[in-house]
Amino acid sequence: MAAGNGKKSLFNEATRVQMPALVHLTKLGYTYYGKLSEEQAGTVYEPDTNILIEVFKQQFEKLNPDRAGEALQVLREIHQELDNDDLGRSFYSRLTSVSPVRLVDYDNPNNNIYHCTAEFTCKNGQDEFRPDITLFVNGLPLAFIEVKKPNNHGGMVAESKRMNKQRFPNKKYRRFINITQLMLFSNNMEYDAMGGIVPIQGAFYCTAAKTEAPFNCFREENPSGAAIAPYNKEYPYKDVSEDEEKHKFGLFLNKLLAELMTKYILIPTINAVKPDILKLNSAIIESSTPKFDFKEMDASQLEARIQNPNRNVVRMLLKTLAYEQQATLLPSKWEIEHIFPQKWQTNYFPDIPDNIIKEKIEHIGNKLPFEKKLNIVAGNGYFGKKKKEYTASKIAITNAMGISNVQDWDMDSIMKRDIRVSDEVIAILNRWNKEYLNIPTEASADEPSDEDLARIDEFKKRGWI
Repeated sequence: MAAGNGKKSLFNEATRVQMPALVHLTKLGYTYYGKLSEEQAGTVYEPDTNILIEVFKQQFEKLNPDRAGEALQVLREIHQELDNDDLGRSFYSRLTSVSPVRLVDYDNPNNNIYHCTAEFTCKNGQDEFRPDITLFVNGLPLAFIEVKKPNNHGGMVAESKRMNKQRFPNKKYRRFINITQLMLFSNNMEYDAMGGIVPIQGAFYCTAAKTEAPFNCFREENPSGAAIAPYNKEYPYKDVSEDEEKHKFGLFLNKLLAELMTKYILIPTINAVKPDILKLNSAIIESSTPKFDFKEMDASQLEARIQNPNRNVVRMLLKTLAYEQQATLLPSKWEIEHIFPQKWQTNYFPDIPDNIIKEKIEHIGNKLPFEKKLNIVAGNGYFGKKKKEYTASKIAITNAMGISNVQDWDMDSIMKRDIRVSDEVIAILNRWNKEYLNIPTEASADEPSDEDLARIDEFKKRGWI
């Protein structure tokens, strides 16, 4: 993207290093935790140490079932140890110990739980720094990664100076430095160094220090000079199935639509959905089921709002209904068709006030998606004439109306279709939610469930049936 055009460049540390690193971490077995903000301090995480409270408690109880009630006490002890001016030595002793309690299972790594997050602030009073990526093991923030875009100004020398001159000497950061076992830095480039000593580009690491720590290179054993070092080539990365990823992403999109549609139907403004989208923004990087921390809505009015929707909602509802019946895209030029015309002869309904008719005409039960050219031909004609044009439509839901047995269209027809449409939309939203949460959709009442079949087999074995 050209510079100076007012648009943010896509060539930045987020797109070139941070996001690829997060994706790679998921292949290593990490789960993206979601965006962590100061509003969650004291509930989701412990602000003086950045330990994830509930994750720590659950894993502590799992690894120490005989001492499950001691999790919070151990958390307080860790807090005190991290204040020590010992570069984290006392915490390291606790971390590597297997008795009397374990914080990490080193014998069975799969018993641990691994999380990562982006832009998680380490704050003490007015002083703060924010690593690009933080890595957790059992809720403990044991590592962080600082990423820079390739060819960044100053290279890795700038990162080294920032750590050694600003962060390590600052005593307000002591707890965060003491708990961090590994600090990594990368600008996603091949290794290069000034004079073979001073790091300029590549991926480097260091550990805690009081004043200054050297940046060290990652060098994998590669005695045969293979294109890819054996350790990297043979590492058991998690397989990523393209079909599975597409399926998961489809479930995510449906869930997202369900949440947005529900809120937008009830409050049809951008501001109604914007805050929740901002909270969700970072969580979609990794997990196939990122957390939807959307504000609860009162859905009791949903049926009525679908039947008589705001004008900004109508096209969204019609698309939702249309794509339930077809996999192909709708025509690029389609319009909202009023089955009962907006202009009608007053002798149609002499006993119904005009204001009632006008209101019913705008209900969802009176609307269909319709190709623009066909809609022009159909015009404001009576229903019998319009049906012929509906049969020419390539939009399945509209074509179905054309070939249906419906012979007349009046206010009762609109109200009946209102109910059918609102029921269908609500069923779609519920199904999308259930599929995303991996909750099976209820089986048809005419078909026995797996539980029913198992019970029948048991009854047969006992000779009861």
